[in-house]
Amino acid sequence: MKQLINDIKQYIKFIKSEYGLQITICDLCPQLFAYYSELIPYSNHRNPFCLYLKKDIQIQKNCVKNQLKIKEKCLTEDFFHGTCYLGLGEYVFGLSHKDTYLGFISVGNFCFDKELTQSRIKKASEQFDLPYDTLYKFYQASLNKNDFSISKIKKLINPIQRMLELLYLKIINYAPQKELTQDKLLNDIMFYLNEHYMSGYFSLDELAKEMNYSKSYLCHYFLQKRHMTIMAYVKNLRITQAKKLLNEKNFSITDIAYQVGFNDSNYFSNCFKKITGISPLEYRKLKRSTAKD
Repeated sequence: MKQLINDIKQYIKFIKSEYGLQITICDLCPQLFAYYSELIPYSNHRNPFCLYLKKDIQIQKNCVKNQLKIKEKCLTEDFFHGTCYLGLGEYVFGLSHKDTYLGFISVGNFCFDKELTQSRIKKASEQFDLPYDTLYKFYQASLNKNDFSISKIKKLINPIQRMLELLYLKIINYAPQKELTQDKLLNDIMFYLNEHYMSGYFSLDELAKEMNYSKSYLCHYFLQKRHMTIMAYVKNLRITQAKKLLNEKNFSITDIAYQVGFNDSNYFSNCFKKITGISPLEYRKLKRSTAKD
């Protein structure tokens, strides 16, 4: 089971590094969700545009609701593409075994209709009181710069579909039921953290309310399971995402800090240095000089 999950992760990494495609595995069925913690890096959109927008809790909730619409379409179509309500284009591939829905794979980020995209970004700007120029800057920074034929994308994604289907079969045929249910709370917590870590207003009180457990119980439970505090885990998520942005994009340190959930760029820089040993700027210079070599 572990080898198969590792193969899935390694193949997604290969697609990202070789082709620049952003792969997100969404809406996993209960059986696959039991292994959610292993697939966390690929569980939500982590491009600059989505990170910036999803700091708003209402936008986050809207995106979750829209996943239900995508599920309905996946039940009748194996593959389709379109532009989300915020303006980002994506290809969607359903996951299934026979007639059983397992989830879907989102592949982005593309511009299928420039006029439609601009109108949706403008609408989001007005609705959520966000500067249009900033939104459009993050949108452009998120776009995949390569052109792909539909047939090529299908060929690249098909192995992920088949591996996830195989994982599902292994789980239902060989995994003990106790193994599938004992860490459900942990997966629920980690799902919430990965969906909300970029919010500068994330709090343990909100997490406790969402999980319907006391804050003290959740903190003790998470520490026992993951051997770190919840807030340390959130901070690590933020710094991990910041590393990617520093390496791949030309955003300012202030922009990156804001995107990954820090409301203060100085505090972000201090946290980054404490975890990595160097400042964000030093990290960027080091990565780019290494790439040139």
